[in-house]
Amino acid sequence: MELFIGMGIVFLICLMALPPFGAMLVAVAIPLSILLGMGPLGMMGLKLHQVSVAALVIVLGILVDDSIVTNDNIQRHLELGDSPLKSFSLGIREVAYSITNATVATIAAFAPLFLLEGNIGEFVFSLPQVVTVTLLASLVVSLFLTPIVRFQLATRQNKPVHGALAAFFRRDGGLAEGTYRSLLSFYRQTIGKALDRPWRTLALAAVFMAAGLALIPFTGKSFFPAADRSEFLVDITTPTTSTLEETLDQVMGVEAVLVGMPEIEVIASYVGKSFPQFYYNEVKYVSGSNKAGIYVNTRRGRGLRSPDQLVEVLRGQLRKGIPGASILVRKLEQGVPVGAPVAVRIKGENLETLRTIAADISARLRDVPGTINIDDTMGPDIFQYKVQIDEERANRLGISNLSVASTVRLTTGGMAVSTFQLPDEQINIVLKAAKTQSLPLEQLKNLPVPSGISGAGIPLSQVAEITPTWAISQINRDQLVRTVTVSSYTQDRLPSAVLKDLKNNLRSYQLPQDYKIEYGGEEEEGDKTFSDMGRLSLMMMVLIYLLLATQFNSLLKPLIIMVTVFLGVCGALIGLFVTGNPIGFMAAMGFFSLAGVVVRNGIVLIEFVEMAVKEGKPLQEALAQAGQVRLRPILLTMLCAVGGLTPMAIAGGALWQPMAVAIISGLIFSTALTLYIVPTLYLLQDNLRVQRRQRNERNVPGT
Repeated sequence: MELFIGMGIVFLICLMALPPFGAMLVAVAIPLSILLGMGPLGMMGLKLHQVSVAALVIVLGILVDDSIVTNDNIQRHLELGDSPLKSFSLGIREVAYSITNATVATIAAFAPLFLLEGNIGEFVFSLPQVVTVTLLASLVVSLFLTPIVRFQLATRQNKPVHGALAAFFRRDGGLAEGTYRSLLSFYRQTIGKALDRPWRTLALAAVFMAAGLALIPFTGKSFFPAADRSEFLVDITTPTTSTLEETLDQVMGVEAVLVGMPEIEVIASYVGKSFPQFYYNEVKYVSGSNKAGIYVNTRRGRGLRSPDQLVEVLRGQLRKGIPGASILVRKLEQGVPVGAPVAVRIKGENLETLRTIAADISARLRDVPGTINIDDTMGPDIFQYKVQIDEERANRLGISNLSVASTVRLTTGGMAVSTFQLPDEQINIVLKAAKTQSLPLEQLKNLPVPSGISGAGIPLSQVAEITPTWAISQINRDQLVRTVTVSSYTQDRLPSAVLKDLKNNLRSYQLPQDYKIEYGGEEEEGDKTFSDMGRLSLMMMVLIYLLLATQFNSLLKPLIIMVTVFLGVCGALIGLFVTGNPIGFMAAMGFFSLAGVVVRNGIVLIEFVEMAVKEGKPLQEALAQAGQVRLRPILLTMLCAVGGLTPMAIAGGALWQPMAVAIISGLIFSTALTLYIVPTLYLLQDNLRVQRRQRNERNVPGT
């Protein structure tokens, strides 16, 4: 829906800024580019889902950029009095090289995303894929279809028109032409002042960049938000010795609580196995007789509680009212599966020491506001019988250790004897006694074990000593070291804020020697992902720099354009702070997208300056004129990108909103500054070049 609304907004913006025929021509470039790109994307096996559709929304403004530049340049030559054929020829020739390089540079900005690995790489893979193919399609449309149609319209421009509708389509300007003229006049007056005082202009830009960077510590951080859906899940874990029947009893107790709530519409329970794949990032947990899950879908309406409110209520009710089970009520998450967003791993060898440290950290975690469902992987101890076989007596009676173990397993829980392989799952074939049960001590002592000599059943107590005991339910290892993980979900606070408070609390905690703490959950996944993205960002900048250095045959001019990328990122940081959106993975995606759009404006601007200087114009005049000539396409590209993303910024939910806000705010700030900073930096680098040449000439002997 956001895609179609965005396309409508883009068309309206084009109609405000361009003559009606030009607006229709540019707006039609969007669906044409998308349709042209769908063929190759379909051959690549791409399916439309929220990431691929979001990629189309991101490129809405970029898709019209090439056609805007081509159309605007043809229109400029027509206004200068050139014939339609000459305007057609010059209009394409002057911009073909620059928009081709701009498209390649934009693709280079997204290309490193192909190299992201793991779950996060799978999640975003379609984004650079869609952007790359649709931008190439847009380039074809802008260099071939747009000029041809524009030429046909120009040749018919002088024919008489009849009727108000025909007259409307022959308008020379857009509906907001007066506003554009005012902006052009303002820019004409101010660019000269900026070029006269270049260092002051740079100082203002530096202050802006510093302000954006200074807001980072005050902006929230969240790797991925919760999903805004009507469903939620209840994960149930009973003691590891539980049978399916015992786990089912716990499930029925939870269902009894859910059935009494008027908001609940659908309940689906799964015992002994994981949920089927119903949501894109729900991973299957380990199956077992002590595992169960309940899928809950709610209805919304006046007077009914929201899913978030139900989750909060149920967390309290189920934790208090269903003894003997570990119950987790959780909302669906966006992005890659992380599990509990706050996790602390404790590593060491002594299990009792690990238990003590885990209990201490759990207690401190409960003191941190916003923590819920605190748990640890050690879990409660389980009651069991220790069977110590008397080897001498067992051998005398013809009873082996394997016979004792098999008899006990068959009677108490069953024994896996083979497996059955399904296409995506392996199922154990378990052999059980007619009625498996947890035996009391006296019955276990009298359990008959078959003798290999007489074939008679010998009571277990005659060949083994049976001792009741409590034992740790499970022992986990991480890199071969015993590890206990204390985890927590969060409520009404960002995980980053909760973890920050916990770290401050644990600074005073003294760990025993040879024990250490590591932080997992969202922090670990986020650190790894952002570290990868940092390296990819460096790769992106190097790729763009090499492309620009090749285009302009200069080592300094590409740096001018790279500065505009940093201006855009600083503008995005300001936008995130003002709107209250956190810095996270999707905001980082916005930074990548922003780089691609911002670079295009700088390339087209400098390309015109180079062209004007070659024609013999003084540099300062060429710099001032470049911004004036390119003002319409630069502003229109920015407005189309902002307009296309506005529905996502408003209704995109917690997942897409940070990305949309980052791109919108970054574009607004960077576009305004690019029109002044690029000419200013170009002037300064040229002054340095002239000074260096003059200095070298003075140093040459005989001059």
